[in-house]
Amino acid sequence: MSDTPKKVAAYIRVGASEAFKSVLEAERVKFEKSIRNHETWEFAGCYADTGPASLESPELQRLMEDCRAGRIDIIITKGTSRMSKNLADIIRISMELMLLEPPVGIVFMEENCFTLQSNEIFCLGGFAAIEAEQMDRRKELNNPDGGDGDG
Repeated sequence: MSDTPKKVAAYIRVGASEAFKSVLEAERVKFEKSIRNHETWEFAGCYADTGPASLESPELQRLMEDCRAGRIDIIITKGTSRMSKNLADIIRISMELMLLEPPVGIVFMEENCFTLQSNEIFCLGGFAAIEAEQMDRRKELNNPDGGDGDG
């Protein structure tokens, strides 16, 4: 592994109400301290959105652009739901970043997953399995009699 420090950024998303301002600041401080205390990491910034998770969130978009420009090697975030509620979007983001040169990894703290580890496929596969299960549940809710609609 290279001795060059990894450029690490934090991504935070919290609710839009006034009550979340203190949570946002507390997470910002926690992530920055964690990154700066890591021996092989260099703090590359904190990107923070408020409101519902969306791929169109301005700071998430800026974060992705900085990754594409090579300014970030690793993203840390509390969990997948901070980037999107849609796990298919999480997989899409993770794969896009993994295919960059050099690849960018995401650390999802709640899921204890780092997308650039050797088991990244299992991690993303687990996300896909969860998404498939959620889709099945939505179908069941929309068709409670279990029929296939043919008769």
